[in-house]
Amino acid sequence: MNKENKKNNNNLSNYDLGWKEIVEQYFKSFLEFIYPELFKIINFKKGYEFLDKEFENIAGIKRKGGAKLDKLVKIFLKNGFENWLLLNMEFQQFRVKNFERRIFIYNYRIYDKYKKDTISLVVLGDNNKNWRPNQFKIEYPGFKLHFEFKLVKLIDYKGKEEELLKSKNPFALIVLSHLKRLEAGNDVTKQFKIKKELVKNLYDLGLKKFDIRNIIKFIDCLFQLPKELEDEYVEEIKKYEGVKRMPLVLTAEKLGFEKGIEKGIEKGIEKGIEKGIEKQKIETIKRMFQKGYKIDDIADILNVNKNKIYRIIKKSSKLCKN
Repeated sequence: MNKENKKNNNNLSNYDLGWKEIVEQYFKSFLEFIYPELFKIINFKKGYEFLDKEFENIAGIKRKGGAKLDKLVKIFLKNGFENWLLLNMEFQQFRVKNFERRIFIYNYRIYDKYKKDTISLVVLGDNNKNWRPNQFKIEYPGFKLHFEFKLVKLIDYKGKEEELLKSKNPFALIVLSHLKRLEAGNDVTKQFKIKKELVKNLYDLGLKKFDIRNIIKFIDCLFQLPKELEDEYVEEIKKYEGVKRMPLVLTAEKLGFEKGIEKGIEKGIEKGIEKGIEKQKIETIKRMFQKGYKIDDIADILNVNKNKIYRIIKKSSKLCKN
């Protein structure tokens, strides 16, 4: 490993994007793990709905990319009532000014707009043990406003790593991965080592391929290594997959969705030579084939018809017999 790699790599990590996607994919498991009191009174048979655009309009927020983790979810309780859940997640490594006031304002605006009981849940992923904002108060003689919300600090699970590994709730592994990222700090050599261990654990636990892929994608967002170390990580995990005799589930997206996907893709590819396949997925298919992955494996990982993959590769003028 190059000594130059041992530098501040924290700015490469994308906590917001990783958590946004994983919470949406595993919302039910997330609530069961993070907020069991609320989970017990929700009627999931009626479903739930993310209302991100509605929240942005109410809060008066204009965001680029949509990764920020303030979410509004429509839920139904077992008592028959329709409620709103305001989910706010923060991953800054420092205190946020006027944080409690912001949660209060958002909660009130939602209630005022929809006249529905609004439950605020705050999940903090920072490493500050002392920052625990959970209430907003205004007090004067004869007047008192007291707003308190549910607060979860992920670092409170520190020291419970074995318990998290044994949990049947897949979200326990998400929390474990986050804790391990905090442990690694800005040392990319340590990040490299921990990332390998986390991914190998996923294979050893016998999880479903669907869960392994999603959790690996989450880990990728948190552990974005310099290219030299990322390539070494990919090669080592590929070998481990061979030892475990498992179909390839390693970071398929990493081969095509990483930052700075090359420009100049042929016009036919860029527009989508196959209807229903996003251009990013097309680029992933090309990259995976160039890396030596078989068409059968690509089809299994990306859930794309083999004939479509064949035509995409042929269009890119890089087809070899499978």
